[in-house]
Amino acid sequence: MKLSTHFRKANVALRRAGVDYWAACGTMLGITRERRLLPHDPDIDFGTFDWTHHDAIARSFLDGGYEMKTLGLPNYGYEQCFFWKGEHVADVFYFYPQGMRKAWQASYAPRLQRSRFEIALLIPTRPGELDGVKTRLPNDPEGMCEARYGPEWRETVKTWDYSRDPYCLVNR
Repeated sequence: MKLSTHFRKANVALRRAGVDYWAACGTMLGITRERRLLPHDPDIDFGTFDWTHHDAIARSFLDGGYEMKTLGLPNYGYEQCFFWKGEHVADVFYFYPQGMRKAWQASYAPRLQRSRFEIALLIPTRPGELDGVKTRLPNDPEGMCEARYGPEWRETVKTWDYSRDPYCLVNR
């Protein structure tokens, strides 16, 4: 199944779960910068603050035929990884408020890493679309791209390493 099909199915699953979500990481970068999924990005990514609905999200993906692996704990640094026929195709990253203006998100590549963002970049989310598929985007997609990837986010980097390169890493 093509990644664009997983993008459509993931948006359906997240809407069915009833959570506020947004395209995140490379998926957000591709939509914002190139108006497409990045050809060198192997999966699709979404973010949400709704960690209390992790079971609904899991059920929605599992009902769609996906398998799941989780990292972290729902109330602290959670990531749900979804697989189709053994291939990793989607992630849902959970974001957590830190004070009134900041939020953080964990990823595990290859160890726990925390990224920090201004909440105003993320919410309220806004509608987006890619190839006729309705999705959600962060409140300020360009600002979020810069916060995650740095001031040169508009330039293609094919050797990017998610375990080392994010501009937003707290423990860089």
